[in-house]
Parts: sequence; C-alpha cells; structure tokens
Amino acid sequence: KRSPAYHAAEIKTPILLVHGDEDRSVPVAQSRDMAEELKDADNGLFHYVELPAGDHYLSLQNNRHRFFREMDTFLSRYLQ
Repeated sequence: KRSPAYHAAEIKTPILLVHGDEDRSVPVAQSRDMAEELKDADNGLFHYVELPAGDHYLSLQNNRHRFFREMDTFLSRYLQ
C-alpha cells in the first residue's frame, strides 16, 4: 500500500527514474513497474533510464557518465 506505484496518478512532480538492470539491492522490476504506472497515469513529467549491466552503485564508468548526463539534462529542464 505504501509503494508510490499505487499513487502514480497523484504525482505531479517531475521524476528522473534511473535503475541498473543488474541491481541486486533493489529489483529492477520495481522501477519498471513505477515507470509503467506513471505512463498509464499520463504523467509526462517522468523519464525512465535503465542502465545495461548496471548495479546499485553505478560501478561501471559508462553508467556513471550516462547517469550524470541524464541528471544534467533533467535538472536543466525542470530547474529554472
């Protein structure tokens, strides 16, 4: 009941959702589900990025670089 996925229609804040597809700490299915719920709720203020071979700690350099690029783009768009 506490999962934000159950409340996706109520979310009005921009969201950058980033998850590694090999995360062993938090199953990637949780972010996939959240992204799907946001999409179903017609929330156009979210962006989902799934990092290939990504873990919970951004251990791969190319994933860190992509994360920072995505974050920079997201913040530039929504922080004015």
